Amino acid sequence: MASVAKPKQTPRSALKPDEILCEYCTAKCCRYFALPIDTPTEMKDFQFIRWYLLHGQASVFTEDDDWYLLVHTKCKNLGEDNLCQIYDTRPQICRDYTTENCEYEDDWTYEKYFETPEQVEEYIKCSKDPVVEENMFEPVVLTNIDPRGVATISLNRPEVNNAYNGTMIQALLDTANKLITDKSVRIIVLRGNGRHFQAGADLNWINETSKLSETENLAVSKNTTDAVRFLNECPKPTIALVHGGCFGGATGIVAACDIVIATMSSIFSIAEVRWGLHAGPILPQLAAAIGTRNLRRFALTGERFDATQAWEIGLVHEVCEESELDETAETIIDVILKNGPEAVADTKRIIFEMERLNVSDKKALALAMDHARKRCTAEAKEGLTSFREKRDAVWYPKALKS
Repeated sequence: MASVAKPKQTPRSALKPDEILCEYCTAKCCRYFALPIDTPTEMKDFQFIRWYLLHGQASVFTEDDDWYLLVHTKCKNLGEDNLCQIYDTRPQICRDYTTENCEYEDDWTYEKYFETPEQVEEYIKCSKDPVVEENMFEPVVLTNIDPRGVATISLNRPEVNNAYNGTMIQALLDTANKLITDKSVRIIVLRGNGRHFQAGADLNWINETSKLSETENLAVSKNTTDAVRFLNECPKPTIALVHGGCFGGATGIVAACDIVIATMSSIFSIAEVRWGLHAGPILPQLAAAIGTRNLRRFALTGERFDATQAWEIGLVHEVCEESELDETAETIIDVILKNGPEAVADTKRIIFEMERLNVSDKKALALAMDHARKRCTAEAKEGLTSFREKRDAVWYPKALKS
C-alpha cells in the first residue's frame, strides 16, 4: 500500500483534540546527531574544528556558549513514513524526547554556525581581540632569508595539503613583492610544508567564491592570475622544490619558476577540467614550460603523471630521492651565487623578451575574466558538488547509468 505524504508543518496549536503530533512529524531529530566539543581557546582547538568541517555532512554550532559538532546523517532505523522501526527498543536518548520538548517547530537558529573551514578563519579574523587573531593561526606563507641572501618561501596550510585560498594568494603576492625589492635577496626558493608541495586550489573556497558578486569574483581570478604572472616575471632566480602532490594551480607555480627539482615520489596533474573548471591563469606559463603539444594532452585529460614524466616533458629539471632534495637544491643555489646578480637578472630579462614570455596586462585581464566566468557556470557547480560528495560528475557516462 502506497504511503500518503503527510503535511510538513502543521502547527501544534492547529492540532485537533484527538490528533497526535507524531502523525505529522518530519523526523527532524532523527536526521542528525550532535556531540559536545571543547570550547576552542587556542590554535589546536580551531584546527580540530577546521578538520571536522573538511568532511561532508558536518557542521559546528554554539548554543548557550557551548560548542557542538553536528553530523547530518539519517538514523538507519527511520522508515519512509518518518516513523521509528525499532520504537519498542529505541535508545534512552530517544525515549527522553516527548511531544512537549521535541524539535517539531524548532527553527534551528544558533549563536554561531560554521559549515566551512573558511568561515572559522573568518571568525578568528573578525575577532575584536587582536591577540586572539595573532595567536590562533600561523601565517599561510612563511619566509626565511639566510645570510647568503637565499630567501625560502614555505606554503603553510599543511592541514589541507597547502591548497591555496584567497588568503594564501594575497600572502604570496605580498611576500614575493617584498623579496623582489629587497636588494639583499639573490635567490628565491619555493616549497611546501607538510606531506605535499601544493594541492592546487581549495575547492571549498572555490565553491564559496562562485557565490560572490561579479566584481568580487573577478578580483579573485585576477589575484590568482597576477600571483603566477608575478612569480614568472620575477627578476631574481626562482627555484621550486616539489615533493608529494603538485596539482592544479601548483603546476602553474612550478612552471613559473626558473628551476624545478622534484622528488621521485612527486605526482603532478593539471586537474581543473575534472571539476568543470579550466586552468586559464596558468596556461601561458605551462605552455612555455612543457610546450603546447604536451599541454594539450595533460590539460585536457587532467591525468596524473609522475616525476619522470614531468622531467621528460620539461616541467622538472632534476629528479632525486626525497632525502636528497635539499642537497640537490644546495648544489644549484651555490652555482647561481657564483654569478653576477645583475648579469643573472639581465639574462633572464633578455630570455623573456626574446621568447615573448611576458603576459601583457590585457591578456592577463582576459584570462582572469574567463576564469571567473567559468567558475560560476552550472558545469563548475556540478563538478565541485561531485567532488564534495565523492562521486562521479553527471557528465560521466557511468554516472548517468547509476
